[in-house]
Amino acid sequence: MQNANSIKLAKLLTGIIFSMLAIDLFLFGGGRVVEFGGVTFRMLIFAFCLLLSLILILIAGKMSKVMLTYSSAAMLLLIISSYISLLKGEFTFASLSPYLFFLLAITFSIYPIYLEKIFRRLLPPCSVFMSIVYILFIVMLLLGRVSILDVYKFIPESEVFLRGAEGLVYKGFVFIMIGALYFIICKNKSFINLAFTFICITAIIFTLTRGFVLSLLVAILLYYFNNKRTHVSIKLVMLCIGIAIPIYLLAVQPAFLFRAGSDSTRINDMLIFLDYLDQNPQNFIFGSGISGFLGERPSVENVYMDVILHFGLLGLSMLLAIYVKIHLDYKYIVKSIAPSYRKRIDWLYYSIFLLYLQSTFNPYINNYIGGVFVVMVLFYFNATRISLANFKTKIENNPEQLKLI
Repeated sequence: MQNANSIKLAKLLTGIIFSMLAIDLFLFGGGRVVEFGGVTFRMLIFAFCLLLSLILILIAGKMSKVMLTYSSAAMLLLIISSYISLLKGEFTFASLSPYLFFLLAITFSIYPIYLEKIFRRLLPPCSVFMSIVYILFIVMLLLGRVSILDVYKFIPESEVFLRGAEGLVYKGFVFIMIGALYFIICKNKSFINLAFTFICITAIIFTLTRGFVLSLLVAILLYYFNNKRTHVSIKLVMLCIGIAIPIYLLAVQPAFLFRAGSDSTRINDMLIFLDYLDQNPQNFIFGSGISGFLGERPSVENVYMDVILHFGLLGLSMLLAIYVKIHLDYKYIVKSIAPSYRKRIDWLYYSIFLLYLQSTFNPYINNYIGGVFVVMVLFYFNATRISLANFKTKIENNPEQLKLI
């Protein structure tokens, strides 16, 4: 009886810790929103998760092969890149810490199914909550009740990017897009779900961020066009919407698509990056170090350029290999899984596609915000594929069991 109570208590504490991990990820942006004397809530949850996972690994005495491969590759990249910066006398721990989220692979490899369930339950309400709060802030801003700078009373400057005096982008808003995808893909077309979808998309539009709008639009279009269950009429409607929105923006709101300041920064980054590769072709393989700069910039908006800058072709190969692994597992799963689970798998896959696409505009998959979600899906898909493969093998070896199902 005492052992049963201990197990229940352990499960309860584990659920609480993982729920706090998810809420912190979805609501607290870059992690500096909740801080006590230099120690953030994220740091505490991160430490709890790692400690718990290491204890369980020691008890079980075994580790996931995918986790070992992923963690070893990530650790090797960080060591090589840090060593290059040390040789140049440029290394700082501040440049290393954003990449330490990869250690959560230990946690996700142990609880892939459980953590996916928690993420799936908490992300949609968190996305709606952020959307409503932001829309209300914009309404108050339009009514003259608040100033755009009032946001700094609640959120640190490092977490927010202002769009003049008309809007802002909070780092956690990327999960509003993923929440919108959830309501579009996973939920039925009831009034409340359509309302939630509308709220999330409205919030995204009010950020005045073209990368958000275009990435979400492309992800939705690809989902509908790749989904064999989508009726031809719906595909035609989505195609018309996909064509109409860019035309409308070009004709009526060209300032939304073309922004001199942002465009010049990105073009300048690209020119400096090409010059960097031309002058330092040897850095293309290993990068210029984890603390390397592109001109005077320590990081670049485009993740793929940023990864090549710091980790070279090795880093870019790992980043793309993760997507390829997720894609191959997805293809296997959708062929084998029951139709009732298909929407959930589609949502996770197209969310990863959205994050990789959005990372061409803003850095997400190479830091905690997007990286943790990518790692979660990586291990969830891997665990699901293995379970399906084992079940398929079991049925092939014992076809009589089909009669019992």
